[in-house]
Amino acid sequence: MASIDTARFCPQCGKSSLTRSSNKQFTCSECDFTYFHNPAAAVMVALSYEDELLVAIRGRNPGLGLWDLPGGFVDPNESLEQAVIREI
Repeated sequence: MASIDTARFCPQCGKSSLTRSSNKQFTCSECDFTYFHNPAAAVMVALSYEDELLVAIRGRNPGLGLWDLPGGFVDPNESLEQAVIREI
């Protein structure tokens, strides 16, 4: 089994050439792609009633002004249910 420091496949070139640059940053030695590993819990809500779906218009980038479903990251010490309520 490969260690977490080496032998990660690059999402750009597909080669097993990612190496750890920092705690969350990996760099491909073949194509110079940089990957940031940042696992974070998130929620999304698809709220529908009869034939309608609740959508939001994004107020910030990426996608400023585009349609989106309500959702976002879960704050530390926040339950998924609390995050859903906050995001709606």
